[in-house]
Amino acid sequence: MKIVYIDKFDHFFSSGNYITAAFKRALGVHVIKVSLETSLNRIKQIITTNRPDFVLCGKGADYFGVLLPWLNQQNILVAHWSFDRLFYLDRAKTIISKRKIYLSDLVFTTDGGCDERWKKEFGVNHITLRQGLHAPDHQWVDPIPKDFDIIFIGSVYNEYRNQLVKFLSTTYGNRFKVFGASERPQDQIRGLDLNVLLRSVKIVVGDSLPGDYYWSNRLYEQRGRGGFLLHPETVGMDQEFEIGKELVLFPRHDMNKLQKIIDHYMKHDVEREQIRRCGFDRCPIYDDRVKSLLFHVQEKIGGNYEKYI
Repeated sequence: MKIVYIDKFDHFFSSGNYITAAFKRALGVHVIKVSLETSLNRIKQIITTNRPDFVLCGKGADYFGVLLPWLNQQNILVAHWSFDRLFYLDRAKTIISKRKIYLSDLVFTTDGGCDERWKKEFGVNHITLRQGLHAPDHQWVDPIPKDFDIIFIGSVYNEYRNQLVKFLSTTYGNRFKVFGASERPQDQIRGLDLNVLLRSVKIVVGDSLPGDYYWSNRLYEQRGRGGFLLHPETVGMDQEFEIGKELVLFPRHDMNKLQKIIDHYMKHDVEREQIRRCGFDRCPIYDDRVKSLLFHVQEKIGGNYEKYI
């Protein structure tokens, strides 16, 4: 099987590169990567020359309003896979109507719990497909001693995260530290260095944009690298995760409750480490996700999916 994949591939840690590797590793699929900045004419040339089984698009671009009808004329299926929260936003209808990428034959997003409503309200063939962990990063490494126990990884860019970080700093002092706030890639912790950090601290406090059935990739990135993760309660999480067994949740705005949960797991090492290991063992990787994507594509275009497994 052959795929033309249009996305951003700027950094080694770009999801586009992870997905490409997963298609090759898990399914033996030949992936032709095309940068999103490539001109429309050049993209048409690449597709005409290679005649892919389908085209996968990550980020959208202005030329999709022309490219999608052309692909339809060529009888080539188009799938779009994105990771942003959208459906429950007030401006969702405006965004979907303006971005022609949502006219793709199949649209995969991390917005869960609303597949039928996507079709009914927007006419979009939507399938919920979460992210995952890059398989080479799914490693249980040895911890090293740290002089702090609790961390937050990510940008502190909104009111809630500022309140959360301020509370944790005030409550735990030097035992708490923030990582990943820098916008410069060279200042961010990546690869197995991140595994070592997550394995070495007792607790990582996470966050996602609030919304039912939506959560960020940190639930896979941080648990799958060996972190013990606390995350705000979110409707729908209990349908994917065994709460208390592989993941611990707390009420988003209840800092007193969060403190009690942190203090409990700081003291109960055995319980904490059992949850940490279970979260690691159960973490899905991108290989699992691309298998699911290909199943839906094959269901749409016909063909034998099993031969790729």
